Amino acid sequence: MEDRRQPARRVGFVVRLVAAAALLIGLASAADASFWIDGTVGEVKADQKVIVANPAPVQLLVEFQRDGASFPKPLKYLKPIVEAEVKSAGVVGAFGDEPVASGARLSVIVNDIPDKGAAGKGALAGLTFGLKGALAGDDYDVIVTYTPAAGATPITRTVHHRLAIKIGNAEVPAGMVQVKNADLGVRTVMHQTLAHGLNEIAGDPGFRPAAAIPDPTAPPTIAGSAQ
Repeated sequence: MEDRRQPARRVGFVVRLVAAAALLIGLASAADASFWIDGTVGEVKADQKVIVANPAPVQLLVEFQRDGASFPKPLKYLKPIVEAEVKSAGVVGAFGDEPVASGARLSVIVNDIPDKGAAGKGALAGLTFGLKGALAGDDYDVIVTYTPAAGATPITRTVHHRLAIKIGNAEVPAGMVQVKNADLGVRTVMHQTLAHGLNEIAGDPGFRPAAAIPDPTAPPTIAGSAQ
């Protein structure tokens, strides 16, 4: 049987419910643990993609929160994921930790909101050897804010997502999609939330209108259309 504990350890600070899974696996080796994400967010559709010509450099600020309070420990793992997604989106140009001459900034706040009582659910599933399953997870509010220049009005988008673990014989709600492990789950959540948030910002009238141009082969992007 595949050992799912190692991926869980790598992102244990992001998905605290994994501790419940580790307890379950230790108490009942026959019980299965699987990871699921909200399937309603998905990818940015091709006809919604906004193309940015000559993207401008920005200062990139990344913050991780737990229940709305700053919690910097996960940033060593999370920040490179965010940076890769920002680069891939193509909405902004070169970025780094230091301010840029224009004063342009891109802020990404990942607020992790864990389910209450997740560890207790895992313990119960373990003690019943998986006969009584459990489903628990983390909700994510990913808040993306772009400030075009010093003194300019910020543009903010918030995209919601969810990552969950199924322990034993539990029912998964409709719309959830299984992923291989917790690490892939976190990366997919970050990819989808940032892709939607950045694309909506690029389509906002306040986003350097001369530099944001729609793909000529696609219908116009409607601001606020992302999940």
